[in-house]
Amino acid sequence: MGTINIANSAGRDAVVTTESVRSAIKVRWVDEKGRQASSVRFVKAAVNRGVDALLETHGSLGSLAQALLDDDPEICRETTGRMLASSPVFGVGVGRYFDRSAEFMPEELRGIYGNENAHNYFAQQFAELGPVGGLLFIWLIIPPMFRAWRHVRTAQEGDGAILGLLAGTATYVITCITGHPLLVPEAALPFWAAFGALSASTTPNTSTTTSRRRAAAIVGLFIAAGMGQAVLAYSRTTVTPADKGFHGLETTDDGMRFRWMTRHAVTYVPATPGFVTLHLRAGDERALRPLVVDIVIDGRVMERREIRPGPWTRIDLGVRDTVRTPFRRVDLRANQEWTQEVRLGRRTARRPISAMVGEIVWTPLEATGGTRDLPGSP
Repeated sequence: MGTINIANSAGRDAVVTTESVRSAIKVRWVDEKGRQASSVRFVKAAVNRGVDALLETHGSLGSLAQALLDDDPEICRETTGRMLASSPVFGVGVGRYFDRSAEFMPEELRGIYGNENAHNYFAQQFAELGPVGGLLFIWLIIPPMFRAWRHVRTAQEGDGAILGLLAGTATYVITCITGHPLLVPEAALPFWAAFGALSASTTPNTSTTTSRRRAAAIVGLFIAAGMGQAVLAYSRTTVTPADKGFHGLETTDDGMRFRWMTRHAVTYVPATPGFVTLHLRAGDERALRPLVVDIVIDGRVMERREIRPGPWTRIDLGVRDTVRTPFRRVDLRANQEWTQEVRLGRRTARRPISAMVGEIVWTPLEATGGTRDLPGSP
């Protein structure tokens, strides 16, 4: 589009605007007889996989549905059962099902998926939190749903909002039987918002009864027991725990072996005085701010370092004091993370990454002959 300024001898002017106009070309698809064509979707399957053939084989829709579940490798009860058996009281830990699933998965499924969720959110809660946490989760969800159902049945006409909230949350809970939608933040947030509104709208304003106080006391007792059991097990253990927050070993082009860490990673070194040597490096991901990693030893921030791409950053830290356990904990905390696509079995998955961590070396003080100072120790 352009403009032309026009003026005459009397000083009067005007502006003329030009614009190109293109005629739209309309295409109409017709068949050989000139009739309007339309799109049709259809599902094509072998004869022995049709509904009639499957019903003839399995006898009923219930048996057919069970056969479909049994043949679906993603709905693996064996993995969940093995995981729950390894920690039958308090589970394997919140959010650890996916990372540890490969340890309990059958070999055939491990070759296909590598790692996978339970595809049943209730089963996953029992595996991660144990029977105690799993029953508490059911207690959190089911009673409010029954109260809302009783409210809808006895409420006066016109209370459509409660009915809609109940229908939506109930449908969502049903999908948790064959999936894990609450693991997706974008899907979990609207559910908890609707569930909270439903619970608040249908809970009667009554005083706290003796049964509720007893239930709250039992829940508090289980939580305290779980925390005490974890602290006691941590203080008595003589075996160094496994690292957390690291992905598998990889090798750079120059032969350096490393592991990607998530935003928070944990490793362990011996409890005696000595030196921790770390090699850190940032990836090639574009970031709006520098990558900063905090190194925390025994709960104290020993170093905060900006990590750059390219050459490896070597960090030497010394610890002088001893701890009661036969190992000391080292936490690595990054200020940001990215998502990386990787091959996981036969499929593509996305994993969180932050910094590249090379070999972590522990050097006892005795190995230096006492000639080396302890940098970074208080």
